[in-house]
Amino acid sequence: MQDKHKLAKASKLTGSVLFASILLSGSFLNTTKAFADTTSQQATATSLQVSSAKKVDKAVLEKAITGALNKVDGDKTYATYTSDTAAEVRTTLNNAWQVKNSSDSTQEEVDEAAKDLNKAVSNLKENTEPVTEVNKWQLNENIAISYSIINGYTDMKFTKESVEALRAAVPQAEEVNNNVNATQKQVDKAELKLSAVLSSIVVAKNAPTTPVKVDKEELQDEYDKAIQYKVTDYTNVSFSGLQQKVNYALSILKATDSSQVDVDKAVAGLKSGIAGLVAISSSDTSKTTVKNGQVFENGHWYFYKNNVKQTGLQYIANQHKTVYYNSNGQMQYGQQYINGHWYLFDSNIGAMKTGLQYIANQHKTVYYNSNGQMQYDQQYINGHWYLFDSNTGAMKTGLQYIANQHKTVYYNSKGQMQYGQQRVNGKTYYFNKATGALQK
Repeated sequence: MQDKHKLAKASKLTGSVLFASILLSGSFLNTTKAFADTTSQQATATSLQVSSAKKVDKAVLEKAITGALNKVDGDKTYATYTSDTAAEVRTTLNNAWQVKNSSDSTQEEVDEAAKDLNKAVSNLKENTEPVTEVNKWQLNENIAISYSIINGYTDMKFTKESVEALRAAVPQAEEVNNNVNATQKQVDKAELKLSAVLSSIVVAKNAPTTPVKVDKEELQDEYDKAIQYKVTDYTNVSFSGLQQKVNYALSILKATDSSQVDVDKAVAGLKSGIAGLVAISSSDTSKTTVKNGQVFENGHWYFYKNNVKQTGLQYIANQHKTVYYNSNGQMQYGQQYINGHWYLFDSNIGAMKTGLQYIANQHKTVYYNSNGQMQYDQQYINGHWYLFDSNTGAMKTGLQYIANQHKTVYYNSKGQMQYGQQRVNGKTYYFNKATGALQK
């Protein structure tokens, strides 16, 4: 689940803010002063570097953020667009906010965030199918992450001011989340507003990190309540929504490495699923169910065509997603090996994923092409060269030797090949500006 690691991404970014704060605090300044007494020329150069680092122009990024908000925070919201293009804007907008709010962002990071966001906005496609069910999953996740921060369940500690700002924002989001009559537009606006506050959270200076004990007691209680509801008493759509959240909650209860964020997210999902249940009226029970399209039966999603269960990869047109049904016709989730290729399907909605994806339980980032198939070795993605392990598909970073090209190249922490002069593990290297090959 890509969205599941949002807090981890945010923590990584805000962690760099903490590092910058330490550097610019007393210990760093004292060292610089002592150094200046003996080597004034080098101290001047250091001063110029620090001064230069401060002069980061974020105007282009602010303009990109404003442009994105004009697309998704007015008469039109995320629901106006297809799920895949809306998800891309959501991800790049959150990243843009984080880069904008970070005092440690470089000009390169600012420019790249603006470029990615503008590209995502330009790729937006309007949804031609009517929205038949309100999707609150992302709002649920943001609320769960917020409570983990407010209650101190994360390894990082944040400033009192930013936590209080988050505390003040959560009730409005919860009001929309708990409103069974809320429209998709209202849900999207509430999610967007809370995302903005989450993206501006600030790590406390010199805050110690302590191991966090994960508390699953509330989750177990909510799970025990949820499984008491019967499919025969509620509409198929509303009960299937709860069932997806029950499945997710069970996976978190069983997992030994679940974070408090995962647990809180599962609790929020169960509460939302129960609140959204719609009882079947007596008139509905007399109607014969036509098995055509998606049907939720006995805890599984099936896809029917003329009352025949479909198997394999199937495209669900009205949801703009490709899913996979096994030989029994049951929708599958997570990693699946199909006809000689690895695929990844969303753990909640079953949608096939493409592009760069992080596999949490294997601690690796991999790449799926437009057909959803995992790729290996060198790949050119959005203007950058990447390298993926030829066996596991794991993205590689650092210095790497490309045997068939007889060259050593360097990939940064994002997995992108670098060129020119680079500082790696305390040493300076130079890489060919055209091929990326290490120059000796």
